[in-house]
Amino acid sequence: MIYAGNTDASSIMSSDPFTFVVGPEKQLFYMHSALVASLSIQLDRTDDCDVEAFLAFSEFAYTEKYSVPEFNDIGTLNGGSEDGADVTPERRRTKEYLLRLLIFHSKICSFADRHFMDDLQDFGMARLRNALHDVVLNSEGAGVIVQFLTETYAEAPKKVKWVIDTYLGSRVGRLWDNEDFRSFVKEKSPLASLEYKPRSGKSSQDKEERRR
Repeated sequence: MIYAGNTDASSIMSSDPFTFVVGPEKQLFYMHSALVASLSIQLDRTDDCDVEAFLAFSEFAYTEKYSVPEFNDIGTLNGGSEDGADVTPERRRTKEYLLRLLIFHSKICSFADRHFMDDLQDFGMARLRNALHDVVLNSEGAGVIVQFLTETYAEAPKKVKWVIDTYLGSRVGRLWDNEDFRSFVKEKSPLASLEYKPRSGKSSQDKEERRR
């Protein structure tokens, strides 16, 4: 499927290639010029674009979706863990994968916001929302969320911050035990105005998540 509004596939596929020079290493990527024109995008500069974000955009332009990278370079996650050296390599890989996944979706949303690509941004925000809710909020998961906030929240577009704030508002009770999260809320999040007070007891859902 080619996602290009009312532009027919024949016109797109027969059009000349348009060359993009992407990233600091000036990698060359090509898209059909008719497809680029049909998107009505503001993409006058790509030399400062993130390559992963650009590839996601180009895939979305043709298919109305984008794939997640393999993240084959994943190593050891630095920070965000309360378990220190006791965490196995397999669990470290899982934690870093979750962090990279959240950052990736946030990066796509920021790319789309910067270049006024509303459909891509909406799709990216939906995937970010799902990825956030997929994180199990035990001590390790809370660490992943905190590191994600530390690395992305300050520069995130308003719409992305709304997604994050909405998620945090629904999960604040399960994140409150994390000292770094409490510091984040007090310093940077609109949740600071809520003056959250931990409950004396835990819900069955809280207990179930902590056991996982």
